Amino acid sequence: MNVRSNRYMRKKRIRDPQLAFDYCREIACDIKESTLKKVALQVLEENREVLVSAKGSDWEHHNYAGGLIVHICNVTQNAIQLAEFYDGMVNMDLIKFCALMHDIGKTFDYKNNSEFPNKNTPVMNQALLGHSFEGACYIAGKLETEYFKGTVHVTKEYAKKVITQVSHCIGAHMDGFGACAKQKMFEVVIIGCADKIDAYLEQTILEDREDSFVIGTGEVFYKSFALWRERTSS
Repeated sequence: MNVRSNRYMRKKRIRDPQLAFDYCREIACDIKESTLKKVALQVLEENREVLVSAKGSDWEHHNYAGGLIVHICNVTQNAIQLAEFYDGMVNMDLIKFCALMHDIGKTFDYKNNSEFPNKNTPVMNQALLGHSFEGACYIAGKLETEYFKGTVHVTKEYAKKVITQVSHCIGAHMDGFGACAKQKMFEVVIIGCADKIDAYLEQTILEDREDSFVIGTGEVFYKSFALWRERTSS
């Protein structure tokens, strides 16, 4: 890991929304591809208020004010560490940018809805499109503006490939339900794994049983024998 990365990578997961936002901004500053860097910083700044106040989901994970940016930050840091482990097989700029942007579509869904559990009917975008599609379209539009209407001097072919691959990594990060396509790049596999890990390990605990948890999805997850023994012997 390079020296710059050490400034924003932490061994413990982040829980403070403002700190998470600051780390996300540092990661965006570390992106080498100039347009991806510019758009990442622009999107973070334009959506700062929503990112640091919105929840991460309706029921399942990070159901608290600021949970969205906390989730985004932790997913991005996990994705970077996975990508560094597989050095040479993935593009780090694509990992950083798309991990930062993977749930940006939720800013369209949770602006005025912070209740837990969600007692309101989902907004139309959320119900009909889903945050993966919303995010992919939103970021594609931002990149198109920079590449085709700005002062960036790259070929149209290069710009189209970047936009297509970014759209894929954001749109397919959920790998299954809610995804726009089947995962077809190593980068989106890494981001998807980091996303799933953080979402599951930060689930809302609906019921804490002796040997298991009922989590926000309604699933039962069993505790390790060590946790169970510690609890029963105390």
